[in-house]
Amino acid sequence: EILQARYLKAAMVELPTFQPDGKTAADLQVLIDTVVNAQTTFLAKKTTLDLARGELDEKVDALHLACTQVYPIMKVRYRTDPGSLQAINRLPVQDRTPRETLTRGDAMSALWGQLPNPPGSATPFKAWDTMDKAAFDAILAPAKTHVNGLAAIDQDYQVAQGDLHEQAERLEDFVTAALIIGRAQFPIGTPEREVIDAIPT
Repeated sequence: EILQARYLKAAMVELPTFQPDGKTAADLQVLIDTVVNAQTTFLAKKTTLDLARGELDEKVDALHLACTQVYPIMKVRYRTDPGSLQAINRLPVQDRTPRETLTRGDAMSALWGQLPNPPGSATPFKAWDTMDKAAFDAILAPAKTHVNGLAAIDQDYQVAQGDLHEQAERLEDFVTAALIIGRAQFPIGTPEREVIDAIPT
């Protein structure tokens, strides 16, 4: 559409009497620039969204891994504590989407904070030496931030995409109308008509 519009602009410059919809070549350039700017904005928003999705996948994958590692260890450590084991068994274990993984992580963190010390231990539960609740929450927090933040980034992308479509449709409508007007204004066989017919369709 932009390439076609540039050909049309060249024709309007060459044919001063050809002013479709009462617009000049300068007016058409404004329409072209608007589409180009909208396209640039859209591509920037798309890149931001793609990067955010990549970071989200990384954080969610790390949280999913932590959940799948901690859960069986938690169950085994509290196997002789029926009350705690019952609560552990109620934790969600299926997470196919980022939101489900976040729900799973939140539930595990909340329960972890209320569990008594494991049977036979004088200290709070640790899955292993470096995986206590604080370490788990340090994995949970960035996943939560990225899941919650993605909505705003996606909204910006959707707005930019909608604006690009709107501006491109305006340009396409003008070019289509201009070609109809040009063919009607200049008869076949005239030099002016040859200029119009040279515009790609």
